[in-house]
Amino acid sequence: MYQEKHHSVLPGIPMLLFLLVGAVGMMGAFIFLVSATPNPGPMAFLPLLLAVLCFLGLKGLLMVNPNEAMVLQLFGNYVGTTKQAGLVWMNPFLSARRVS
Repeated sequence: MYQEKHHSVLPGIPMLLFLLVGAVGMMGAFIFLVSATPNPGPMAFLPLLLAVLCFLGLKGLLMVNPNEAMVLQLFGNYVGTTKQAGLVWMNPFLSARRVS
């Protein structure tokens, strides 16, 4: 018999702003490194990699409606349930299913 576990999630609006500002900032740093340095080398791709990770983090945004819950699974295994209504951020590798 499975027992419900509460899974904590982060607020979505601050994470959305953080990830968007981080992605735009890293793309700007990449452009600056490539254009300002005659031979940037492999270190120029570090900001580009971080920007891709920020965009991957956007996949973790989730909208939970009032009077609904989301069952969270990691590779098919039950991780927990969240009932916090609104825009939330969870691990981007988790999958979610609505339960009303």
